[in-house]
Parts: sequence; structure tokens; C-alpha cells
Amino acid sequence: MSLETNKIRKSLKKKGFAEDVDGHHIKYVLQRENLTDSISTHVSHGGKKTIGKGLVGEMAKQCKLKPTQFRELVNCTMSGDDYIKELADRTKKKSH
Repeated sequence: MSLETNKIRKSLKKKGFAEDVDGHHIKYVLQRENLTDSISTHVSHGGKKTIGKGLVGEMAKQCKLKPTQFRELVNCTMSGDDYIKELADRTKKKSH
């Protein structure tokens, strides 16, 4: 299932990702006090208006989510707070 690049951009910014224009790509970085690592992903400036399943999977991995969760994040069925909680829960599980 594909996602619209504009929708991804708007959703990531709404969820607290900082936008950094870098050449051919736009980098989105999330840094929070309660996260041990910053999280980042890229969206191309280029011509594609949608991205396919493979790239959605890569972006999900970069955001430390499953592809279905990344779609929820983009479609706003997962809030920014829910996303941070998911990341914190994963960090806790890894440390035990």
C-alpha cells in the first residue's frame, strides 16, 4: 500500500519531527529528552507523489516501527504521544 509524500511530510512535522532540507531529500529528525537516540528518515523532493510498499517499509524501520504502525502514524490513527510511548516501551524491553 502506497502513501502520499505530502501526507508523510505533514504528519511527521505534526508529530514533532524537525525538517531539514538536504539536497535532493528532506530529512526528518525526532529528538526528545526521553529518547536515547534521535530518529530520522528521508523523503525525496523529487517527482514521486506517492511511495510504494518497499520504501514505506524502509521509512518504518528508520522510525523504529512496523510498516502498519508507520501507516498509522502517517494517517494520524497513532498520535505523536502514542509514538513516543511505543519507542519508550521498546527501549525498556531491550534493556531487560
